[in-house]
Amino acid sequence: MTAAKRKTVAHALTAENGNAGPGSTRFPHIINLLLLIITLVLNLTVQEDPRYWSRFRDVKDYLQQSQQPLLSSGFFMPRYINSRPFTVPLFYKAAGSNPRNIVFMQIILHSLSTCFIAYALLLFISNEAGKYLMMFFIYSLMSWWCILGWTLQLLSESLTVSLLFYWIASFLLFYKKRRPVFLIIHMVIAILLSNTRDSWPFTLMVFYLLFSLQSYLRERKFLRPSLLFLSLSMVLLFYQQYTARIGLRFRLPVANSIIIRILPDEKYTEWFENHGMPLTGYLEDNFRDLNADTITDIIRIHRFYHDETHDAFFQWTGNEGRLAYMKFMLTHPAYTFLFREPVHKLKRMLFHKCHNYFYYPKKPQGYSTWSGCIYPLFHPLWIPVFCIFLIAFYAKTKEHIYLIPLILSITFLFNALLLYNADAMEVERHMMLNSIMIQFLCIWASVLILDYFTPMILTKIKLHSKTQSTNHIRR
Repeated sequence: MTAAKRKTVAHALTAENGNAGPGSTRFPHIINLLLLIITLVLNLTVQEDPRYWSRFRDVKDYLQQSQQPLLSSGFFMPRYINSRPFTVPLFYKAAGSNPRNIVFMQIILHSLSTCFIAYALLLFISNEAGKYLMMFFIYSLMSWWCILGWTLQLLSESLTVSLLFYWIASFLLFYKKRRPVFLIIHMVIAILLSNTRDSWPFTLMVFYLLFSLQSYLRERKFLRPSLLFLSLSMVLLFYQQYTARIGLRFRLPVANSIIIRILPDEKYTEWFENHGMPLTGYLEDNFRDLNADTITDIIRIHRFYHDETHDAFFQWTGNEGRLAYMKFMLTHPAYTFLFREPVHKLKRMLFHKCHNYFYYPKKPQGYSTWSGCIYPLFHPLWIPVFCIFLIAFYAKTKEHIYLIPLILSITFLFNALLLYNADAMEVERHMMLNSIMIQFLCIWASVLILDYFTPMILTKIKLHSKTQSTNHIRR
């Protein structure tokens, strides 16, 4: 059944059931707005705890940068140690650098992102049941403590997740509408998302590269905007690399990866020593048997950061060491693709219980407790299964929407490898996005599969009913 025929059958069957008319297409969007209001009210009832705002150096870094003059180079291109990309400080500045206002703002942005991504997905679903099922799962997913819990903490996680869903939704909206205003909105959101963390320009570039390739091969009319987005991501990557270099943002991630993942292996350590790494003997004596999963050893590393007697090591990781680490990953694929990582460490890539993590020990609150009984709902192995279905649907219908979840799956597989290799410290916190995206992509794929098969099922039911009626009349 072709795409046009499926949609015609779906609308015809809907009309037969008495649900047709202008109101039927608007009603799911009205429900979406009502769910937004309910969700916002519930989210605002979640209680913050100011104790968690003062424990961590990262929080102080974000607040300090947010207090810089907006148009100064110290805000967008800071040159001091522990500087950050500008998006999180920018939003904090908009909230007056006041922690309570920041939490309130993060809750608002989180709630709106839920409504926006639901709205964008609704545009590609023709079946009414599929629309309501999708909204239920999206709103329940966004109430998961793995997402909602971070709105109460002054770190990049909450804004990153919210902007990620804004980015996906704005891309889908432009893809559907093809209007310049939506193109501009998507580009602005892409700029903001890319400057929440240093890894995002790479991830965005991979997505736009894959989509440009798809457009060139299968959808030429979308090639120009795809190339425009790809060009933007390259500019953002250049900007990120420049600001990270002058702001010395490479020194700690590279140091963490060497201390935690390189030192336990003698051959790896020897390779880095041969490539100019200073203080090798001291590092081996003090950190070779370190366990970065314990808070005690993490504190040891943090103290090492501030030990000026070993500053030569951090000067090296911020300059020559960064290039040496990149060369090492290119020449050691077993390390880069995690073939030699222990299984118990790889399990951290599916981390989702932020209330068990020392950075955020609070337990789920309010209505978020019930979503913890649902998620994680899908095992990661469902991703390739769903992708096979979607590829088959695309081959039959030529509807390009079926390829977008596949492209996003590949993109976030790359993102997971990038994050794991970029910084070996706090892997759980950095990896929680994997669990979120697995659940989101599986929900989306499930609804697309349901939407594909529903017209066929309803057609068979209708024919079966007519056959039964005919047989009954003949009798």
